[in-house]
Amino acid sequence: MKKPILMILQKADNFKDLEMLIFKFICGLVRKVLVLVLKKLDEELMENRNKDRLKHEDINKRTIETMFGSITIKRRYYYDSKEDEYKYLLDEYLGLPSNDRVSPGFKELTLEFIQDESYRKSAEKASKKSEASASHTSIWNWVQEFGSKLCAESERKKEELFKWGVIPEGDGEKIKTDYIFSEADGTSIYLQNEDKSRGEIKLGMLYTGWEKLHPMSSNYSIVGKRMFGGVFDSTELWKEIEVGMYEKFESGADLQVVLNGDGASWIDSGKDYLPEDTYRQLDEFHINRRIFWALGSSNYIPKIKTAIENREKEKLIEILDKAKSYRQTEKQKKKVEKLKKYFLNHWKALKDYRERDIEFPENARGMGAMESNIDKVIADRFKKKGMRWSKKGARNLVKIKLSKTNNEFKKKLYEDYNWHFKDEKLEGKYKKIDKKLKKESRVKKGSLPALEGPDAGKDWVKGLKKIADPILNNSINR
Repeated sequence: MKKPILMILQKADNFKDLEMLIFKFICGLVRKVLVLVLKKLDEELMENRNKDRLKHEDINKRTIETMFGSITIKRRYYYDSKEDEYKYLLDEYLGLPSNDRVSPGFKELTLEFIQDESYRKSAEKASKKSEASASHTSIWNWVQEFGSKLCAESERKKEELFKWGVIPEGDGEKIKTDYIFSEADGTSIYLQNEDKSRGEIKLGMLYTGWEKLHPMSSNYSIVGKRMFGGVFDSTELWKEIEVGMYEKFESGADLQVVLNGDGASWIDSGKDYLPEDTYRQLDEFHINRRIFWALGSSNYIPKIKTAIENREKEKLIEILDKAKSYRQTEKQKKKVEKLKKYFLNHWKALKDYRERDIEFPENARGMGAMESNIDKVIADRFKKKGMRWSKKGARNLVKIKLSKTNNEFKKKLYEDYNWHFKDEKLEGKYKKIDKKLKKESRVKKGSLPALEGPDAGKDWVKGLKKIADPILNNSINR
């Protein structure tokens, strides 16, 4: 391999060109060898088949897009007299789905990119990061397929719990805790082909506390985080969260739960699905945003906050009435009146949970992690200029993003998309295949991507072409 790499190094203009040329060159060799190995495997399966049962009918081609490029394999077609059906032994051995021509690895790559990029940009990026290619339409179809499976799984669990009373067991070790902190929020997105032009995607989050980023740090991160949602209906969100509490957490008899969020009634309804003694509080971020919306940078703001902290309801009303009298327009006065109504309707929830007569961990901190999480999951991806969504399409993509957030993305992909080989191992066939490969004195010349294109006639490319065959033969004989 030294000579072709040296020749590429001599002709590359920069290191990026060097990397790409070597990558393409190696991928070309790998494709060539893999096709040959699979050909020999197909021959071995043919020779060892049940000849009375499996009648050889034909040889057909199949093209598969892989991370290292497109490969076309030839495999034998059989009639199975016992099962009265036609089959490819090689496809069965490799676990190849009958109607899928894109490898699991490449699908995983595109589903990683789609979480942050548009469908078109994801297609472009995936093509640059591999030797495979896919249209933005294909990626959209994969998102709908995988997202729909995640949604169906969620619906099944909710039905089992709320219709049949089956407590979900979960598929891993549960988090043991005496405290659960719950947050919920929603964000509006533009819709298309729906009854309304806008819709609110709702998210919920559970976690068990906080820990320092490292022992000497003054910064904390939340622990035991699980996220739920991607739905437009609050009842469905809270059902998912209740399922998640059973599935992911193991709590004692003295479980303490806090529900944090803005003053929306749909967040209040979460208490119907969380444990009975859940403590409701208003999110500090939304409190401050409400105050600023009504009063701007008014001098009354510090007085309002002090009255809330000291639990002085009458004092708060007095301050807001005075602030209202100084507003110049009727619209501004209505804003202050709405702020007063908001505070009075949620007076109990204005009190921080740490100031209530309940026990919480010594390192308990203020809540409000949902705001940054909803930006990462929804806003940064769904609210870019010109973007419009169907409800189904938005939910499917959110479900995929949540599976990534909950560290379930690769596991779910492995279960749903991976092509699993037969339990029968290759060891028994390996020596025979290896022996046949060593007998291949020559490999039919084929094209290598790095050796094609506008530079194909140049001397250095011609030199690589001459070197390619012996390298390929050495790779096979190893």
